[in-house]
Amino acid sequence: SELIQIKTENLPPSGNEKLGQEYLYNKIIRFIPEKDIDIFEVDDVKGIRENPLFFPTSDGVERIYKGRPNLVAKLKGARDGKSLVFSGHMDTMPASGEKWNVFEDPFSGKIKDKKMYGRGSMDMKAGTLSGFFALKCLRDLNIKLNGDVFAESLIDEENGGVNGTIAARLRNPDIDFAILAEPTNLVVGIETIGGSDWKVSIKEKGAGGFGFGLEMPNPLYKLSKIAIALEKYNKVLKNIKPPISYKNSQFLRVLTFQLCAGGSNYMESGSVPTEGHIFFWIETFAHMKEEDVR
Repeated sequence: SELIQIKTENLPPSGNEKLGQEYLYNKIIRFIPEKDIDIFEVDDVKGIRENPLFFPTSDGVERIYKGRPNLVAKLKGARDGKSLVFSGHMDTMPASGEKWNVFEDPFSGKIKDKKMYGRGSMDMKAGTLSGFFALKCLRDLNIKLNGDVFAESLIDEENGGVNGTIAARLRNPDIDFAILAEPTNLVVGIETIGGSDWKVSIKEKGAGGFGFGLEMPNPLYKLSKIAIALEKYNKVLKNIKPPISYKNSQFLRVLTFQLCAGGSNYMESGSVPTEGHIFFWIETFAHMKEEDVR
């Protein structure tokens, strides 16, 4: 609950994860030696901006990483066996302007009916903390490890961010396996789901308006057909299974975010628009190719 109350919103081009990382550090230093805690920023990783995976922006504005540290803790294995990382991210989506049903404060961290409420409680502070708690359990139970076990709290995952994760992988390139406690409604995913945002715009010829006695071209009709097609494609995606399928295995989705055209006041809403847009998200498995989506 305390960590939920710390605002760690991802606010491109920057973010305020630092206070959350400091809180977490003060907790794990009690059971992880300081020498086994690594705090570093994206640009502390040599050559990261030249790496082909580095993604400077998702919205045309280059990300800023100063003052946004990653935090990684390690339990050293007794032998040179396989290594594992529990990976999570500290940043959350912004909460400004949203209405909350249960509590006015989206960062209250209050508990009602055995459920915790607040921005980041699912995505993904609970999951991130569970990785560090796993390290504590391993240490408290004095379990002898054949290989190293890591837990990490990374920055800049939301809003199209990837470079916190890339920095961590380059910093510790030899980790064999990863467990990500992202919220999945308790569905175990064995293959990475990716996705991308799409925007389709339609602009009609003419000036728009009311047009007594005239046939007015309207982009909303065409955009509505796209929305219906996306709904149908959503059903198709749910039948695409990961390479190893099992009961309640993860499935893919299409999410339609907005269909918009015209204006919001009376004068604007009383006119046929000339331009409209639809925003949506399509998910894929890692093994899928572009033609599988087309």
